[in-house]
Amino acid sequence: AKRKRRKADRIWRKSKAEDDLLLFKRLKNHVTYISNKARREFYAQFINENGNDQNRLFRATNALLHPKDEVCFPDYSDDTSLANDIGHFFYKKVINIRKNLDAVVIDQCDSSRLINDPKFGFNQNLEKFKVLLTDMVSQLIQKSVKKSCALNPMPTSLLVKSLNELLPAITCMINSSLSLGYFPSAWKSTLVDPRLKKTGQPASLSNLRPISNLQFVSKLTERAVSDQTLEHIKCSDIYPILQSAYRPGHSTETALLK
Repeated sequence: AKRKRRKADRIWRKSKAEDDLLLFKRLKNHVTYISNKARREFYAQFINENGNDQNRLFRATNALLHPKDEVCFPDYSDDTSLANDIGHFFYKKVINIRKNLDAVVIDQCDSSRLINDPKFGFNQNLEKFKVLLTDMVSQLIQKSVKKSCALNPMPTSLLVKSLNELLPAITCMINSSLSLGYFPSAWKSTLVDPRLKKTGQPASLSNLRPISNLQFVSKLTERAVSDQTLEHIKCSDIYPILQSAYRPGHSTETALLK
C-alpha cells in the first residue's frame, strides 16, 4: 500500500492532473487507515498477552503518553570512538567495584557485632543442576518477559508463536548447558544501551547506566539456574539471617524487625 501511495505521489507531481491527485489522496487515506488498524491490533494483542503483568502495561502506557527525550551525547569524531569510551567506562566501573569489595576488611570490633550465620554441611551443597522437561521450559518461557534482542536468531514474538516446533530444540540447548556446566560465549555477548540515571541530567559518562540486552535463550538458561539455586537455598534453609533484599516475603519491614 505504501509503495502504491509513493507511486501515485510521483505520478501526480509529474502530471499535476486532478485525477492523479484524487488517486493519491485515496491511497494516502487507505495507508493511514491500515496503519491505524495495525497499531490498534498490535496494542490489543499486547494487552491480552500481558494482562497479568501490570508493570509491562504501565511501562507501555507511559512510553506512549510520555515519550522520553533521546540522550544527547557530547560531540565525537565518530560513533565508534563514543561507543568504545562508554564501554571502557562501564568496564572500569565493574573492575573498581570488585577491587573495593576485595579491599573490605572487617576488624575485630565490627565482627563482634555481627550475627553468625549457621554453618553448612556438605550435604547442603548443590552438586548439579537438574535437567528440564519440555513442559517446564514452556512454563519458563511463559513467565519470562517477551523482550527481543538484535542478537536473537529470530524475534522473540516469532519464537513464542512457533513454540511447539522450537520447544524441543530450546529444551535441548538449556539442558546441555546445565548438564555440562558450560555457558556458551555467544550467550554472554550483549548489546549495551546507555541510559541516563535521572531525566534531565547532562549526558556525561558518570550519569549513565548500562542496560544490557541478552539473547532470549541465554536469559532462559539463567532463569533455570536461578530458580534451582533459590529452591535449594530455601529447602536447605541456608538464607543469610539478615537478608531481606531480593528475597520473597521479605522487605524493609522484616529487616527492621530483625
